Amino acid sequence: MKSIKLLLFTLFLLPIINCFALIGNPNGYGPTGLIFTKTKIGVSGTEIKDNMIRSEACTGTYILILTTGEGTIEEAARKKNIRKIYLVENEMFGILGPLFSQMCTVVYGSNEITNSQFIPEYKNATIVLKTGQKLENVQYQKLDDFYKIKTQSGDFFEIASNQILNIEI
Repeated sequence: MKSIKLLLFTLFLLPIINCFALIGNPNGYGPTGLIFTKTKIGVSGTEIKDNMIRSEACTGTYILILTTGEGTIEEAARKKNIRKIYLVENEMFGILGPLFSQMCTVVYGSNEITNSQFIPEYKNATIVLKTGQKLENVQYQKLDDFYKIKTQSGDFFEIASNQILNIEI
């Protein structure tokens, strides 16, 4: 009779222990260990290239008290100035269930600006910099806090928005 009670108690207790292990766990999918978790799961990808840049953005939970971080693809790409994303993965790490767990979005790509990526908003503009320098007959594209510039010779470079005094179209 004691062994039946112990078996029933164990069967009742196991799901509760499992739920406790998943509280605060940012994994959401994939295998999760009660004592230790370290997994990597592919999210999406188009191709694998040599010399890809790797960047990550992470979120984490600490002793069920503090959860912090920004684990977006945009944040990971921004950290290393990645312009073309080839591969995205999620890496999960956890110790003792909810005591410490972390999930990182890992982005692989390049920060090269190619002709196919450049879509000019205006043609033959003249950009006047705060230094007084004029960039004549250039094409530009406004991005977050900078401008992507294409010269007549086909060269590309970037200028921070706060360095531009005027754009003459």
